[in-house]
Formats: sequence, structure tokens, C-alpha cells
Amino acid sequence: MTPSKESLPETGANCNSNKDNIVERTTGGNHDDHVREITTNRRRKRRRQHSERLQTKQLLAEFQNAPHSLRIPASQVSSVCGLHPFTNLPRLLFDFVYQSHLGQRLLQADAKALGLSVVMVDETTHEREQLRNIASKASEPTKKLIERVIDRKSIRSVDQVQSLQKQLLVHAEQAQKDGNITKQQTKDLLSLSRGHVSKGFGTMH
Repeated sequence: MTPSKESLPETGANCNSNKDNIVERTTGGNHDDHVREITTNRRRKRRRQHSERLQTKQLLAEFQNAPHSLRIPASQVSSVCGLHPFTNLPRLLFDFVYQSHLGQRLLQADAKALGLSVVMVDETTHEREQLRNIASKASEPTKKLIERVIDRKSIRSVDQVQSLQKQLLVHAEQAQKDGNITKQQTKDLLSLSRGHVSKGFGTMH
């Protein structure tokens, strides 16, 4: 008995067509799952970021309003007590306001609110390079005085500070007259050296 065409199994092109349909349905399902997973992850990330922002805002508010202790380095004790005649009071206040990890986060938040960017640099190293660079152009005596300023160990009294500053002023002005350094370089030399001298004095007292 010969089977009818209707009862014969599908072969060739018909089978391949069915396989393609199965693959398409499977692939389509995987793609939808992948899209849903990406969307879910993005929503979770946004919720987490929002939660972190709220937490940071709350922490900074507590840091600003709640009383807390300050860490005062030995080099700044004399400044706080009013015994340091060469201290930079605005910078001292700035350092105390933004002290600690939360203080630095508050600094970033304040800078952002003002549209500013905070650039962290090794200020001491940069100042030393500037001092040595200008002094090398000025004169040999100026170079020796600047090395004393940078060393700071020999600075033990107000008289020594004043004497060192007077010597620097004389040599810097002479170097400017001789055309070795400019007026702005003279100003920078005296200003930067004054900062280093004051730090040395504060550390010793």
C-alpha cells in the first residue's frame, strides 16, 4: 500500500523552513531578555546613584552643622595661638574648614556650585622649583639664601626671619637692577620665600 502525499513527513526545504522559524523565535526571545536585563541594570544604577547623592548630601549637611574636632598640626599651633606673625590667615581658615575626607568632599561640592574646578598639586615642591629657578637667574648670594629658606632648620627666631627677608630683598632688588630677573620675578621670589620662612618658623614654634 502506497502512503498518500498528505501522510508523508516533511523533507528538504520544508524542514529547513521550520528550523529557521524555531531559531528566529529563540533568538528573538534571547534578545528581548537581554534588552530587559540592560534596562533593569540601568534603572538600578540610576537608583543607586540617586541614593548615593542623597546620602552624600546628608553627610555634608551633618558635617557642616554638627560640632566636630579639628586636627591642628604642630606647625600651625603658634598660628592658632596668635604667636606666628608671618602666618597666612586666609589659607589657615581654608585648611580648617575643608579638613578631613568629608571636608574635601564639601570642597568639591562648593567648587561645583561655583562652577570651579579643584586641582590638587604638590604645592611645596612646585614652590621650591620656582624659588630655585628664579634664584639661579638672580645671583649666587641669592641662591645661597634661598637654600636656607628651603631648608628652614636654622630659622629659630623672629629676628632670624626678619634678617633673612631683608637680605633677600636687597639681593633681589639688585638682581632686578642688573637685569638678571624681572620685576614680577622679584615679587614672586620675595612672596614665595616669605611663605617658606613662615612655615619653618611655625614648625619650630
